[in-house]
Parts: sequence; C-alpha cells; structure tokens
Amino acid sequence: MNKKMVEFKRVRKKPVEVEAFELTKEMLEQYQNGAYLLRIENRVIRCYKSKGGYFIIGTLEGEMIAKVGDFIIKGVEGEIYPCRRDIFFKTYDSYNTSKEEKNNGSGQ
Repeated sequence: MNKKMVEFKRVRKKPVEVEAFELTKEMLEQYQNGAYLLRIENRVIRCYKSKGGYFIIGTLEGEMIAKVGDFIIKGVEGEIYPCRRDIFFKTYDSYNTSKEEKNNGSGQ
C-alpha cells in the first residue's frame, strides 16, 4: 500500500475585519459564578471564579475556556471564539491600540 505524505503549502490569511474585546479582571469581579457575561445571538459567555477565574465561551465547536487578558472575537459569520492575548497581537491590528499596548501584549 502506497502512503502519500501530506505536503503543507504556504498560504496567507485574507485581510478581513472582525470585532473583538479583551476580557478584563473587572469583568470577572463584576459577575457571580455561572452568570452570563454576554450573549451574542445564540452564543453565551459565562463567568466562573474558581482557581483565579475563567470564562467559558460557547462556540460553534463547543465550549472553550478564556482567561483574563484573552480576547473574544466576533468573526465574519457572527461566530464568537476566544483568542490568547499573544496570538491576538501577532494576528490582528487594532484601530484603537497603541504600539506600547501591542508590545506589552506580545511579550516584547
């Protein structure tokens, strides 16, 4: 049996605009365990305060965890999903973000 190896090809992400916001410590402190932080269409972000606190985001792929400092992105089809802070600043440019904020976010 001949097995064909998978070959990765170089691609570039299309330049599309999405909306995003950062999850903050204040958001975590403002809501009680299990409370709805946000509802976007049929997706929900819940707040949990155990072990430092985290947020659970209902995505198209199921529930995902986000922490303070992560970003929530609303995609081109209205889907929402979390993105780690360092990945966010490597992948997205913000109209409202200074260079200093980007450098702090990317660990530079």
